[in-house]
This record gives sequence, structure tokens and C-alpha cells, in this order.
Amino acid sequence: MKIRRQTGPVEILVCCFFFAAIVCEPSSACSYSSNPTKVGRNFSALVLHQNKPLSGLQIELSTDPKESGDSRPVLTITTNESGLSEFTSIKPGPYYISIKHVAFVQQIEIVVDSRRTKARAEKIAFEWPGETPLSARSISGLLNAVVQTGSPLNDQAHPAFGPFAGATLTLMHAVSGEVIESQTASESGAFGFQWVPAGLYMLQVRKEENASSRYRVEDGYVPIEVDPSANASTINLYLYQGMCGSLGYENRQGTAAQ
Repeated sequence: MKIRRQTGPVEILVCCFFFAAIVCEPSSACSYSSNPTKVGRNFSALVLHQNKPLSGLQIELSTDPKESGDSRPVLTITTNESGLSEFTSIKPGPYYISIKHVAFVQQIEIVVDSRRTKARAEKIAFEWPGETPLSARSISGLLNAVVQTGSPLNDQAHPAFGPFAGATLTLMHAVSGEVIESQTASESGAFGFQWVPAGLYMLQVRKEENASSRYRVEDGYVPIEVDPSANASTINLYLYQGMCGSLGYENRQGTAAQ
């Protein structure tokens, strides 16, 4: 699970987009500077994916651990069809507001200020999952990962990829987390899931227990947008060590494993 703490002004989208539409390497998972967003006692959280509202995601308001020694949930509200969760008459003080999800958690530090009174409820907007999804017409192809050579510096500077044989792949609906199917990558790294309709999915990747010394990659999640009009028909998925212990990924469709 990746926890990303974000700060920013009210009604500014909290985004984490990176250097290419098919490449993602999280950069903010382990860096944080406190700059809480101030809101009034009535506010809402808006969750968007590619400018479209997402319903069914849980938004949790929790106490600030700096105040109480630990963070305790105060209220959890599921986003409606407009992608909104409405919070009303919240007690003044510092909080965190978070998207709760097994794959990608986003978190914003806020301060509820009773002196802020506006005609309309203030809005905090999230762009979720915050990682650029891979786009393909199907969820099938090849799985590759960085192979450890015994030289960590060389592996980082000049990664050598090989088939990620034996990795456990679990496909789930992005918002609900409902598991669709699980399978194991073949010796060549091949995988292929049943046909799924267009939409956003999460592909969980986990190493075999005895493969920890062979591959230089972390367990994690890859968001995949199934789009019948996508340029890529399949996914030649390359996994590597992201920043702060996260999972980096890239679709190199049309190229062979190095």
C-alpha cells in the first residue's frame, strides 16, 4: 500500500503525473513538508479520474497524530455519483483527509477553522489513483523485472531485465477492490486475463517467497486502463525499483525482454 501525503490550496487538484503517459515512478511517497489546507467546518472531498468523478471510494477524516499521539478515524464517507463526500459541522482543529484504498492511499493535511465562513462549502479535490495508468486493449502480455546481478550500483545504473517467472498476479476492480482473477506468470513471464470491459483496474504483483534474492523489485500495484481504442493491444510490462521502496512500471509493447 502506498501512502502519499499531499498539501495544497483548496480546489486545487492533488496530482502526481510523471514524465510519460506509459511510465510511472512515484516521487512523493517518502517526502513531506507540512503546509495544511485551511477549510471551514463544512467542506467536501471531490475525487476525479481523468476529469471524471469516481463514486464508491471511501474518504476518511482522521485526527492529526501530532495532536493526540496517534491518528484516529473520525468519519468515513463514500463518494457519491458526483465523486463527492460531504463533511458538515466538523469540530475545529487539525486533521488528515484520506482516500482509503488497498493500492493507492492519498492523504491531505487540513485545518478546520471555525472563522472561515463561506456561502458554499469548500472543496478539496483528489486526482486518483495519482499514478498514470497504463493503457491497453487487454490485460495480457509479458512480465519482466530487474534481475539482481550481485552489484547493486550496477543494477541501479544499468538494470538488466528478465522474465518475472512465478510472480503472482491478481486483477481487481480499481475502486471496489473486488478480485476478478489471480494467476501465476509462466517461466517466460507470460500472463493473460479473461476479457474485461473497458475501465480502470489494479494489477497486484507479488514475488514468490523464494524469489526475493533474484529480482530487484518490490511488490505493488499497477493501474491499468482498458480502452478499446488504445494503441497498445497487450502489455509488455517492465517492473523496477521505484523511489522510496515503491514499484516502478513501464509498458514496452513490441520489445523483447533484455
